[in-house]
Amino acid sequence: VGPPAHDVQAWSSASARIFGAPLVLVEERTLDAALDDALLEEILDVLRTRFATVGTFTRTTQKGAITWHCGPPAQQRIVEITIKPDGARTKVRIVERVGQLAVGLFAGIVGGLGGGVGLGFGVPLMIETHSARLLPFAVPAMLLATWLAVRAGFRAAARRRANELANVMAEIARAARLTTTPKTRVVDPATDATDESGDTESARSSRSTRGA
Repeated sequence: VGPPAHDVQAWSSASARIFGAPLVLVEERTLDAALDDALLEEILDVLRTRFATVGTFTRTTQKGAITWHCGPPAQQRIVEITIKPDGARTKVRIVERVGQLAVGLFAGIVGGLGGGVGLGFGVPLMIETHSARLLPFAVPAMLLATWLAVRAGFRAAARRRANELANVMAEIARAARLTTTPKTRVVDPATDATDESGDTESARSSRSTRGA
């Protein structure tokens, strides 16, 4: 199984620098196994188990690609997996969109806590303590501090989800290895030994008994 292709550029993009993490998480890997019904069923079992939902499964006409998707209302996470045959290999791409999580955190916490607390509590306190001259600097400072705290929280949440996607991909890779492992037949030398004619020991013993 080939090594995973981590999206390093996404974590250094402009949106990641602003919000702390990319708004789209990507995990890719090429499996050393041809896509057949057995492998496809194993992959779908992994996805349904890890994301705790049946999801939506569709086949496309584009080079035999297969997609699996989960999202609201059945699942809050928005995840799409593309499974594409590539000769004797199979390409798997997992994409999770975390923009909705970012909007909830930044709009809810920064807007509510930063604006509400800053204007509702900080401003009256400064007026009461005769520090109104600091008002033009204090409110932006409160909003910035709240933003940085939320940014750190979103980055940690996105990291956790990226690690979860990597674990899902690793489990898919293990399933692919098990699917392609040849099954070995166990032979008992005492009963299944063959001679040059191809007869087994048990067959020869049976004929000897009948001749006697």
